[in-house]
Amino acid sequence: SMVRDWNEFQARIESIDPHAVVLDVYRRTRDAASDQALVASDSKNVMSISGVSPVRLCSFPNSANFVDRAHLCPKTSTGRKTDTWIYVAAAVLGMNRATADDRDKLAKALCGSCEPDEDVKRLTGLNRSPFNLLLFMNQRTWYDQQPGVLVLPVMRPEQARDWDGRSYEVLILCNSSSRLATAPEIAMSIGLSNTDSALVQPATQDDLSRAVSLLSTVIRASGFCLENLPPPSDPKASALWSKYRDSLEGARNLASVASSASSAPDRRWFQNRVVVPTEANIPAPKFVAKVDLAQMITPGMTPAYPDPESLVYRSSVNWTRLFGFQLIAEAEPPDLPSVHPRRDILGAGQSVHSEITQES
Repeated sequence: SMVRDWNEFQARIESIDPHAVVLDVYRRTRDAASDQALVASDSKNVMSISGVSPVRLCSFPNSANFVDRAHLCPKTSTGRKTDTWIYVAAAVLGMNRATADDRDKLAKALCGSCEPDEDVKRLTGLNRSPFNLLLFMNQRTWYDQQPGVLVLPVMRPEQARDWDGRSYEVLILCNSSSRLATAPEIAMSIGLSNTDSALVQPATQDDLSRAVSLLSTVIRASGFCLENLPPPSDPKASALWSKYRDSLEGARNLASVASSASSAPDRRWFQNRVVVPTEANIPAPKFVAKVDLAQMITPGMTPAYPDPESLVYRSSVNWTRLFGFQLIAEAEPPDLPSVHPRRDILGAGQSVHSEITQES
């Protein structure tokens, strides 16, 4: 399970740093969400914490002057996209989800809590916290508007669940399926090509195995939630939930049609693409970049490493959008952008796409 035990999470972080900012923010968020006198905030402002800064994905001279803030859980909006993350919030914060009251608390935990018609309570809200951010160039284009970049923690599911607030390594995968740019051009656009080569390592077989296991788990979890758990209570969020459920069913139908075809995928599908590889099927010449987020901090500031559960759920959106379907909301652009559905280029039965469409 990806759901954290809150008491274990507290004890784990306190054993390292009793004053850890992430623990303070998560505690305040949980407590405020349980306060019946408070309601979900509609604030879009990211909380500011003195001396604390999100980390960069890539690092090069003056990179701090060019980065943009990539939001993981969506910012609060009138469309209530944020509310589609209620079960992610339950996993991240170790909160209950069984009753309608529990789910209303999760909506507050996501957006932050406030008294009616008042400002949001300080340091509340998963989507407002610095642990919901990752900094990199042109993220709006390649992470939000187009599924051109995936950032995957090098962790197995239980490692992401048991995160202790410290740094970790990530894989960076640039994908050209949007046909607007090649993978190398996207890598240059986000600053990866300009990052000191000493900071960029090739992913090992074990790295790939762990990252794919985590990605696969959260995609299956998203599919399970769509089909088996109640939608958010807000009408707009509930409508989105139904849309995503229909999207999943459409993906299953597409996979069923594709699996009935006897011909193997055309080799041209491999050209100029970086895909999430599986242990059984990795394009031989493919280089997958690995960076340590501990090397991407702002000197003199306390780093706010993105919560690995939030990060992989956000990147899972881009993975599914590569195949023309979606399970939870992305951060900024309209849902289900015009990315043409395509065949599973990793081979029959080998990809995360096969797993979600067959097993969720």
